[in-house]
Amino acid sequence: LFERAAGLDWGKSALDLMTQCTDHSWCHMLQGGATTTWEHWYPHDGTHSHPWAASPASAIASGLMGVRPTAPGWATGVVKPAPGNLTLAAIVVPTPRGAI
Repeated sequence: LFERAAGLDWGKSALDLMTQCTDHSWCHMLQGGATTTWEHWYPHDGTHSHPWAASPASAIASGLMGVRPTAPGWATGVVKPAPGNLTLAAIVVPTPRGAI
């Protein structure tokens, strides 16, 4: 979803999706005291450390900041940001060949 949204409008839809604070959002988890990504949207359901819910972490690197490998082992890569309406952003992406 994030990958597709990043290509729609220079990333604005993807950024909006990641930063919304509705009941079913990562912001809602943070407002509920989360320090990890929950299995469900509410703290009383499921586990409190569930990797599938961490998609914004990879979406920030590969979608928002556009840092992606184009060959195995990061032999080559591409940086094609889709920052939406952000005015300032920075990232360091660790790879087997060093930080980008």
